[in-house]
Amino acid sequence: RRLTENRDSPRPATAARRQLLEEWAAQALSDTAPEARANRVRDMRQSLSFADVSRHFHLPLTQAAELLNVSVTLVKRICRENGVSRWPFRKLASRMKKERIAREDDARESSIYGHAPP
Repeated sequence: RRLTENRDSPRPATAARRQLLEEWAAQALSDTAPEARANRVRDMRQSLSFADVSRHFHLPLTQAAELLNVSVTLVKRICRENGVSRWPFRKLASRMKKERIAREDDARESSIYGHAPP
């Protein structure tokens, strides 16, 4: 049997690790108190404006939330408070695709006829 395997006293590394885990667990429990959570959400909400969120409408909701370092729920809540009921990514992507196709068609027709169609 090794000296470090003495079952009567834990190894120093194990005791330190256990203490760190206990401190982390105590911190996690204190952070998840309802009022602490509400304060964090309120602080994030105040620091994040609708203008910040709207700059990311061209991205999927999950990517926008990641870039803003907030939850998807908070992004949705800010949008709803400002009259945006659905995340506009798909609508914008569809519109941009239609515009791109129209420009390509115009370019194709102008190359065929030598001028833009009337």
